[in-house]
Amino acid sequence: MTLFRWFILRRLRAEPVRTMLTVAGIALGVGVVLAIRLANQSALGGFRAALDTVAGKTSLEITGAGLGVSEDRLNALGWLREWGDVSPVIEGDAMALVSQGRAEAVRVLGVDILQDQPLRDYRLLQTARGEATAESFLRLLIDPASIVVSEGFARRHSLVVGSPLSLSIGDAVHPFVIRALLRNEGPARVMDGNFVLMDIAAAQWAFDRLGRVDRVDLRLADPARLDDAERIIASRLPAGLAVQRPARRGAQVERMLASFQFNLAALSWVAVLVGLFLVHNTVSTSVIARREEIGMLRALSSASKSVTVFPSSGRVRRFTAPAV
Repeated sequence: MTLFRWFILRRLRAEPVRTMLTVAGIALGVGVVLAIRLANQSALGGFRAALDTVAGKTSLEITGAGLGVSEDRLNALGWLREWGDVSPVIEGDAMALVSQGRAEAVRVLGVDILQDQPLRDYRLLQTARGEATAESFLRLLIDPASIVVSEGFARRHSLVVGSPLSLSIGDAVHPFVIRALLRNEGPARVMDGNFVLMDIAAAQWAFDRLGRVDRVDLRLADPARLDDAERIIASRLPAGLAVQRPARRGAQVERMLASFQFNLAALSWVAVLVGLFLVHNTVSTSVIARREEIGMLRALSSASKSVTVFPSSGRVRRFTAPAV
């Protein structure tokens, strides 16, 4: 311990800046690795929660290859009602222009409210007429410029019923008017309340998906027959359409995000390497600067147990040298 205090701790106290840089380099590298790993886990957890929340009571989803499901095929899929409630859906992301020069990401859901109510719970807090009834809900969605936002989103940005709100979708900006507020329940909890609900026809126009929908959600009347329903429906669907469970859609997107997460993880390990490089340089510099002391210790390691060392400072110290 005497040697450690004299040759290690003494140098650390004598060179505080170099010591702090070394510790900070390693701490920064490890911190970046942990931060990115936690961010990845949080993003995946939030994504899974968003999928489950938006899916609601959906048991199965009918999807199409490429651009979704053509409206021409919806009538031919009428037999799906034999299994339960059916609702076509348009879903996408947009940027809400909440103030000058400021935008915030929102999840947009376009549905036929008459068909969608059995699958998802929408609780109106307030409408333009002050009443929160199913009839007022239907009336406000008839207007293609009408949207419904969550209570939390409106409160954060000082928005009220009747306030204009523009959505940037793709390379176009679409003006809308808030006609009602949703309670922070069900789908309104997606992305911390950054949720916009509109009629499916308005969503098709805004997302340039006229004549098609993203998917068709199905809520089984008998959830116990999920496996049988998936197998039978898959056998009856026309070419180009497929049936899947909402969880599978989440797994597919997670695979798409895997490469992005790998890049983030690789960058975090680069930060660790930078920290190790700082430590290597610090140790190398310390060794070069202390060649005399290190040589003295190596020379005395095979001498008698009790030796006297005269460091460059001129002070006399007596140590017990370790045996080889």
